[in-house]
Amino acid sequence: MGSFDERLRVRVDATDYDSYRSQLRLFLALGVSHPLAHLRDERFWLDGHISIGAGLSFQTGHWQMPVREDVTFAYAATHWLTLRAGLGVGVTVDATEDCRSFAELALPIGVTFFRAFEVAYRPMISVPLGSESWPVFGGERQLSTSLAVLPFEVILRARIGALAW
Repeated sequence: MGSFDERLRVRVDATDYDSYRSQLRLFLALGVSHPLAHLRDERFWLDGHISIGAGLSFQTGHWQMPVREDVTFAYAATHWLTLRAGLGVGVTVDATEDCRSFAELALPIGVTFFRAFEVAYRPMISVPLGSESWPVFGGERQLSTSLAVLPFEVILRARIGALAW
């Protein structure tokens, strides 16, 4: 579950009028967690998580497909609790109108319980990848995602097969 911002710009007589709206979205993703490197001992390691998903933007009804790779530093605080922090990159493709697609740079922070269930907070910066324009009132109307800090995204992950480690 998360959000993203859109910007509507109307340009008339060389004057810009901007309006912003935040959109709530919910998507389901399938991913693979993969180890990258063990550090110092078994309590410290780097791992990655690549995923592809599909979901709905509630206000506009647009379908989106996020494709992501997160790399996190993991620290096993106890045998049942792992703390994580890292860096993520991705792209969200709007399947309804590709001009509303955006790239993302994120800072995933999370906890994993029993190496099986993870809760992550993933604030990110979105970078628009396109826009659509129409002529209006002798000017132009332009709609795109907004270059913005998106502070709200929560991820729940279940790691299948993780209990066998």
